[in-house]
Amino acid sequence: MTPDGRTWRSVAAVVSGIGAAGVVLLVVIYASITRDIVFGIFTGDSQRAVVDDWYAGLLSDLGLLIWGVGAVASLVAAFVQARRGGRDVGFFVVIGLVTAWLAADDAFLWHEEWIPDTLGVGERAIFATYGFVTLLAVGWGRRVIARNLWWVFTAGGVLLAGSLVVDRTGFPIGASGDIVSVLKFMGIATWTAFFVEAAVHQIGRRTLGITVSESPSWPAPQAGDAIGRQNKSG
Repeated sequence: MTPDGRTWRSVAAVVSGIGAAGVVLLVVIYASITRDIVFGIFTGDSQRAVVDDWYAGLLSDLGLLIWGVGAVASLVAAFVQARRGGRDVGFFVVIGLVTAWLAADDAFLWHEEWIPDTLGVGERAIFATYGFVTLLAVGWGRRVIARNLWWVFTAGGVLLAGSLVVDRTGFPIGASGDIVSVLKFMGIATWTAFFVEAAVHQIGRRTLGITVSESPSWPAPQAGDAIGRQNKSG
């Protein structure tokens, strides 16, 4: 058993899910090399598929779907927590909304076009705001993260942060765009794997069993009860 009642089977499922995303990424890279297709076509704006080949923006579309699964999983975990009277509802709601916002940002290019054009805010300030809000949420829910597969969440955060650092620094020169896409895609998959597993764990606790603290506390037999039974038998 792993901490908090998890089995190695659930850990293997998480690792397998992340591995599946890695396999998809490797297939796309292989196709890019063998078919002489620019890797950026797979990771670019999915709307290009209207005028280009069907695979344009394929990896971006998969990333959006995975973002969506992560947001739904977080909100499901919040719903289950609310039904159980848990204390982690707020954290899962906030993370679910943050994840949904990031998915919408990717889909509609909010940080690249809409927010700068509408509010006049630069990308640097936007990314700083995103990072600050995410850190606040993580700090608030650090105990929740620690009770779950925290190392999965940490890996996802490192991958996403790494993609942002490479994107802003442009290093290594000439390949930064592709590296950003690889780190971001795997970061999204890992982030989502954490919250899907957390949601499944919450549902399992609700439907399959209860924790020790939630078990009914039956009154222990008292000495007077034993004496009373002896008198009745006498």
